[in-house]
Amino acid sequence: MKILVLLASFLDDDLPNTIKSCVENARHPDNIRFAVFLQHDEKLATIVDDLPYDIVTRKAHYTESKGIGWARDIVNSLYTDEDYILQIDSHIRMAKDWDTILVDELNNLGDKAVISYLSPSFFRDKEAGVDTEFVNKDTPTLIHVPTPVSFVGDWGVDVGGYTNIQDTKNKNIKVPFMFAGFIFAIIIQILDEQ
Repeated sequence: MKILVLLASFLDDDLPNTIKSCVENARHPDNIRFAVFLQHDEKLATIVDDLPYDIVTRKAHYTESKGIGWARDIVNSLYTDEDYILQIDSHIRMAKDWDTILVDELNNLGDKAVISYLSPSFFRDKEAGVDTEFVNKDTPTLIHVPTPVSFVGDWGVDVGGYTNIQDTKNKNIKVPFMFAGFIFAIIIQILDEQ
């Protein structure tokens, strides 16, 4: 059960905390590998270089960025032989045993299932080095369901962010949109037999 965690980070100094949260809260941390595309300034250029985890990194100065789709394509290209991918934002925190919970949940959902949701917001007290003010921390069945609010130009849909909270009653619900900041899926390899 190998999981590749995809992180396209843009000037985010919280990235090391996100990686640390993934490792410390995984039941099987040795099965976690990180693919990071670091869009940095001079201050953040080496922010993950000394972390003691399995991290493959690509870097570009933030002025060279071509957008989030471009950055996520780069981290996707760093796949090797993992069984699952988890695409997350570079500023979230993970629940205890998240790796086995997600794998079990996805396998129970059946073929072609994908798990996606808007991670709870929180505040990081940088001076104290602690995370506080998690939204819905004590009520984990309350989640933010993507609901179309408006169109963004000709290409996108604003899904309202934290505006549509629903109680899942501990059951998965089907939704018409995904939050790209948290997508968990099984990797399906297509073999070219030519």
